[in-house]
Amino acid sequence: MARWIRVFPAVLISIAARGQDFQQLATDRAGSILYFSASARARGTDQYFHPKIFSWDGANGVRLYEQRASDVLFPSSRGAEIGRVYFSLFAPDTSSDGATVAITGIGYCSNTSSCVSPSLERYQTTIYSAGKPAVTAPGSGTLSGNGRYALLSGSVPDFFFAPYTITVLDLETGESFRYSAGPGTRQLGSRHRIANDGTIVMPVAGGLAVARGAQSQTIPGSAAVLDSNGRFYATIDDAATLVVFERLGALSVYQVASGTTLDLATVTLDGTLWSGSRFGASLSADGSQVAFLYGNNRQVYLVGSDGKGLRQITSLPEAVHEVALSGDGKVAFAVTVQNRIVRIDVASATSTEIVAAIPYVTNPFSQVGRGSLSTVTGAGFATGTAQATAPYPASLGGVQVSIGGRAAGIAAVSPTSLSYGVPWDAPIGVFEVEIESASAAASPLVPGVEVTSFPPESYTTIAPGTPFMQVAVHEDFSSLVSVASPARPGEVLHLYAHDLGPVSPAPPAGLPAPLRPVSALTVSLACTLRAEPGVVSVPVEVLFAGLGPTLTGVFQVDVRMPAVFTSDLGALLCQVGTPAEGYACSDVVLNCTIGGYVNLAPGAAQSSR
Repeated sequence: MARWIRVFPAVLISIAARGQDFQQLATDRAGSILYFSASARARGTDQYFHPKIFSWDGANGVRLYEQRASDVLFPSSRGAEIGRVYFSLFAPDTSSDGATVAITGIGYCSNTSSCVSPSLERYQTTIYSAGKPAVTAPGSGTLSGNGRYALLSGSVPDFFFAPYTITVLDLETGESFRYSAGPGTRQLGSRHRIANDGTIVMPVAGGLAVARGAQSQTIPGSAAVLDSNGRFYATIDDAATLVVFERLGALSVYQVASGTTLDLATVTLDGTLWSGSRFGASLSADGSQVAFLYGNNRQVYLVGSDGKGLRQITSLPEAVHEVALSGDGKVAFAVTVQNRIVRIDVASATSTEIVAAIPYVTNPFSQVGRGSLSTVTGAGFATGTAQATAPYPASLGGVQVSIGGRAAGIAAVSPTSLSYGVPWDAPIGVFEVEIESASAAASPLVPGVEVTSFPPESYTTIAPGTPFMQVAVHEDFSSLVSVASPARPGEVLHLYAHDLGPVSPAPPAGLPAPLRPVSALTVSLACTLRAEPGVVSVPVEVLFAGLGPTLTGVFQVDVRMPAVFTSDLGALLCQVGTPAEGYACSDVVLNCTIGGYVNLAPGAAQSSR
């Protein structure tokens, strides 16, 4: 048989796979409250599995601060789609007194050509101040320590040809000042880049500058500050007296008054491209203390901004991914590579776990085929490797997976991946998969993924100068229908498709359908033929619709063609399901219509005698 081409709508999901779920830490002056972003959800809730903001404090533990529903539909047949809701929340920030909180939301685009438009606004910051209406503004935001100013950066796509803009918004007066960093900078890699008087640190040609309004001061020795992704990492103290920044191979501090630069820590360059923060520095509000990550097993170190008093304040068994220092320099919070959060008492250098480790996933959004095995990748799923045979168990290696509250069979687990069976009756559209691991039983949060099932579609072939041709086999299975061997009037054709819907009896996910009994489609399927160039469609009798015997995940639809063909080409289309059956499709999946063109032999069916 000719090669089959599986065709489905291309979807661009504009989200970078991250190595941690807990991230983007922000705390107040006293270290009494912590904000962070995570895709996981609180145990026992129906919270979404895309990034949202959580808070932690000593009295209440972990609580959801804000989440938003996604309005982006996957897959999309409507071309460019940018969500109107900035639903994926990250980069929380707080003022020193905790009275003002800023969070950034991302809106996603599902069409490649439109997603690269320099005018596409992808970021939006929402600022909450006690006793005041919320403020929304374009860009990714961070706050000054006193909560008066917000720095809003780059609400255009992260592409080098797009100009990079920075806006300082005075939350008291509503006035704003706009800076342009020009092309070459993709986005800021760190927060706390604005002082209490509105002074900021920003990229300029040849390095970094301290700027306030029209006045700016270039930082000497800051030429090599952009990593391979065009990001820079810098922070400024509340009084705008100094800037701590990363440059190639060093963590440095710039004293504004004296104009001098001092290296606080250095690393040996190994020739690899610099990508991401090497030090992850966090600065106390008065600029006197700098917390940063260092060493082969990255631990948290503290040093004075004068370069004195260097000491290690964590000795965790695993490396640290991120650190945030409180404004008074007495408390620090850290996320480790095991995806747990610890609170650090700086004076005693003791660490206390406040959020227990959970697995994290690197593919939080994906498309799956119903009745197939789907794989989730990440880390921390299991302590070892285990595989199962069908029928797959509900628990394997201490891991369970549930979809809509129902257990899904697990085919394999390892520390870095798991494979589960997608139910044949999984819904059309987005649904959630919750992952429970024995190793994460102590955590208040559980990980999961948001997936969308592939819409019903035919297998088609494509040839130059021809429309999409439905894969169809003659009644006797002797050959494919083609120009050289067209379908005959009255003949039974075997059509092939995928993801049509639920079947009964349902074979185990990922395994071939049995010869007997056949796995029949449990929702209706109605077909028509429209001969070209005519416009009148005629009904086509459906003899069988279900899984192709001995095939894996492939549906077979047997139809009897009309008795008369008036053309040599026809569009054979089938509608799957109806709203009355609880199988409603929207325009984003082409109304659940499958099919394509078939070659026809014009004439009438031969009557048998």
